[in-house]
Amino acid sequence: MISKCYPPYVVNSVNIDCMRIPSNKLISLHTDKWIDYSMTTKTKIILYTSLLFNLSALIYFAPKIYRKLNDRSNTASDNQSTYSMKRDKYYEVLSPDSNAIVFLGTSLTQNFEIHEAFKNEHTQNRGINGDWTRGMRNRLNPIIQEQPKKIFIETGINDIGDRNLSKEAILSEFRLLINDIQENSEETQIYVNSILPVSNKNQGMVGYSGTKINETIVELNSQIQNLSEQLGFTFIDTHSFFAQNGEIRPQFTIDGVHLSGEGYIRWAEILTPYVNEF
Repeated sequence: MISKCYPPYVVNSVNIDCMRIPSNKLISLHTDKWIDYSMTTKTKIILYTSLLFNLSALIYFAPKIYRKLNDRSNTASDNQSTYSMKRDKYYEVLSPDSNAIVFLGTSLTQNFEIHEAFKNEHTQNRGINGDWTRGMRNRLNPIIQEQPKKIFIETGINDIGDRNLSKEAILSEFRLLINDIQENSEETQIYVNSILPVSNKNQGMVGYSGTKINETIVELNSQIQNLSEQLGFTFIDTHSFFAQNGEIRPQFTIDGVHLSGEGYIRWAEILTPYVNEF
């Protein structure tokens, strides 16, 4: 049997320079009796049985847990689609207004109290929580059918944070959105807000924070501004008013993405000259 040589110990008042102790036993420092810690056959059977049971449980329950989590994700997506459809149906029955000033966007727009902000009876809020650029294209018909005077567009943040689209894909969808409006409502003036910055560190909004996302936002804004010169719409650089050290100013946000009351007041101040111009 393999044995090990340990440093000196004192056992029963006798110095032992080197004890040869079997590898499966230990010696008590208080007595000279050997203590057998070898694993019995019964113990081995119990441990192996327990391991086999745990592995079987993992194999059995893992697919069920995965399906349940996936169902939750699909349910959330379905709920979002249902929510968007309900708001679309509501918009469709509203009276058309050829002098309408439409605000088309995401939750940032939906939460914007535009009537109080601009004191204009023709303003219409068409923001929907969680919407993205293609979603706006899909619900554009009721908006352009009334041939609105102006459309203010706020989009892009959910394309980045929720859909995780590439810059090329986002720009492609954006170009299609502008083309749809211009082809079907030729007299409508189009204004596009730059994508607002987000916080660099945000535990609550996964996918919507970080220096990399803010860098992507800056790059996209530059490309959208270039696109405005090609397609002939007005680009509004809201980003520079909200950014500080590469991220959104803390006083303008409640969670690193959505705006605070102070943030909406600042946004209204920026947009007022464009809303009021003829």
